Amino acid sequence: MVKVAIADHSGGLGRVITEAIFATGKHQVFVLSRNPRRLFDDDIDIRSLEVDYSSTAQIANVLRSNHIQVVVSAIGIVFEDSHLAQMNLIDAASQSGTVTRFAPSEYAIDYVEAARNGFPFPVLGLAAYKSSHYKVEAFEKLKVTEMKHTRFIIGFLMDYYGFPAEPVPVLPLAVVLDMENCKAGIPGDGEGRITPTHSETIGKSVAASLDLPTWPSRSWIVGGTLTWNEALKIAEKARGTSPALYRGRN
Repeated sequence: MVKVAIADHSGGLGRVITEAIFATGKHQVFVLSRNPRRLFDDDIDIRSLEVDYSSTAQIANVLRSNHIQVVVSAIGIVFEDSHLAQMNLIDAASQSGTVTRFAPSEYAIDYVEAARNGFPFPVLGLAAYKSSHYKVEAFEKLKVTEMKHTRFIIGFLMDYYGFPAEPVPVLPLAVVLDMENCKAGIPGDGEGRITPTHSETIGKSVAASLDLPTWPSRSWIVGGTLTWNEALKIAEKARGTSPALYRGRN
């Protein structure tokens, strides 16, 4: 059993991960929150710990006093304030003396490899473009700590493509396939292979990783593989109609 804290539990992907770890019955689970409150039913033993993400010392004290051994970040890294919150969390975990493993907020493509090959995000100025650089900076910071760390890489969040018929644990986005409006923008010839992964699979995989004797620097979570053309056919069948289709260069 380990004591694990999920950072920025806001009812999104962090909640999915928290519930998956708790469901194993193997670990003591905490959530880190700016505004601690009862997040679960009385029969679910998950404590909320108040943290001030602007204070490294305060976070470190919270982690140390509760003997937290593993921190899993689910902070939505989009703007500078959330980026700085995670950077402070990394420093605090490293200084706590109790945390030995840290998983930064990734849950998408391999941002480090993309940046290394010159493909962070194609459009300057987008929040997603800045997010890719923020996540690379977090990884660089982790490398100089003594904590074991892994980046959970999942490809595309499959949940997007069930919206609005099914809820999405994060902000709904229409990535290539807009299921709600029956539109599609297929990159290239559509034959490039992609990996969509459902949030439930992500939660269970993160939970299972806590049992590993060590963590690799990258943890691939693969829900399935297919091409965008194959995904388009599934979308057409699900909606019972052919979407307005746009194709473009890679």
